[in-house]
Amino acid sequence: MLVPTLMKAPRFSGPVASPSDPTIEPSPIPATIDTALVFSLMESRERWRRLGRAIFDLLFETDADGALTALVPLNWSGALPSLGTNANAIWDDRTTPFDASIPHIREILPNNVHLCALPYLDPDGLLRGSRGGLLRMPVSLATAMTSNAGILVGRIVLDVFRKTPDTRIACQDALDALRSFFDAHAAILFTDNALGVDAAATGTSRWTLMKTSGPPLDAHLLADFAVFDEPAPCRRVKDASEGVALWLTTPLRAIGELGLFLFRNKPWSDHEIDVAAFALDLMAGFVETDTLHRHILKTLPIDLSSHLLNTRGFLAAVDRRLSRLDQLELPASLMVIRVEGLIDLLNTTDTDRLLSITEQISKLLEKSVRATDAIGRLGVDTFAIWMDSADRFAAAERADRICLHGAPLLLDEPHHLPIRIGVMCRESGVTDDPQELIEHAKRALMRAEDSNRPWQFCHEVP
Repeated sequence: MLVPTLMKAPRFSGPVASPSDPTIEPSPIPATIDTALVFSLMESRERWRRLGRAIFDLLFETDADGALTALVPLNWSGALPSLGTNANAIWDDRTTPFDASIPHIREILPNNVHLCALPYLDPDGLLRGSRGGLLRMPVSLATAMTSNAGILVGRIVLDVFRKTPDTRIACQDALDALRSFFDAHAAILFTDNALGVDAAATGTSRWTLMKTSGPPLDAHLLADFAVFDEPAPCRRVKDASEGVALWLTTPLRAIGELGLFLFRNKPWSDHEIDVAAFALDLMAGFVETDTLHRHILKTLPIDLSSHLLNTRGFLAAVDRRLSRLDQLELPASLMVIRVEGLIDLLNTTDTDRLLSITEQISKLLEKSVRATDAIGRLGVDTFAIWMDSADRFAAAERADRICLHGAPLLLDEPHHLPIRIGVMCRESGVTDDPQELIEHAKRALMRAEDSNRPWQFCHEVP
């Protein structure tokens, strides 16, 4: 599920209430876990609620005494307590008051409700209250989790996703494992078009094939299930001449829906259907987390390994500056920098030192320019620097200095990597967009490499 991934421990550690045995004092949550994302979200109530809408069935906020100050029911059914009462009234547990001073991580409450909540502090470090959410689990799913078959399936799916770095590959392995576990003839994982994955069309406008396991099935059998528009979660069983088909769907929060199709020769019991639905929900949790993570990485303007602007962020930063430069009739210069030998060094270096190498290079570039200049990483060994108000003479001086020092790296064995630069100067009023300006500088870089020169001007007039 997405909840355990985002709701981590706060910057302080403390005991966590144990729903299974309150007499045993659990281990404190490690304070070394990075919680910058959680606390930055909780600084803004609106951002906190936007995140919660994609995760929880109900959001709540309390004061330092655990009394409710806000309630936001999303998919929550039933009566709600009044503001000012203790938060435990939401899940009807009057015996144990809600403690706002400690984190509550994946606590199982009465009526199959899961609780995640974190305390938040004011700038002086004083407790202001707690913000959290409740997720209600269906009774059938809770029953499947506690059965031997449910525990075994849960372990199988979790082991597959933990051992396989790529979630899309893990989906295939998990589907193969489920087909073997249920003794099914074939297993298929469906997704609706909202997920945006590479998948094969099923002939309908809504569902696409994400992963398959086993021999191909009759297209008519799949079409009977794929055309219906019943909202998730949904369960359908259909007898066919060759066997019995099971169709399950579950929602992917804020993304779409995920469907599982299993076909075998013998009937499906209610308990087996519950266990299969439990496995699908586990897979959906990993898929939605991976999809959201990919979306974040795709839209981020920052390269995470070097903490510099990536290509998207660099182009946007340059584009924002062009209108001001034209208005003031100022020139600007662009340098595309290649660190020679960096790719070979990264390929032969262990993972513990990869970040150290990129950090050293990024710091070297940051020190060689002004604080107002934009620095980006365009590729593994390619970087770019945009300098406002820098004419050809200033750009030549900067390129000379950068190439003279190169890229010294402090590792177990010191390395000194040479640098080549392509320089492009832009005059005010030029209509080329940032991408075209980068292409001009890249061509100058290629000429510098061909002529074995440390740097080269772009003589084309952009």
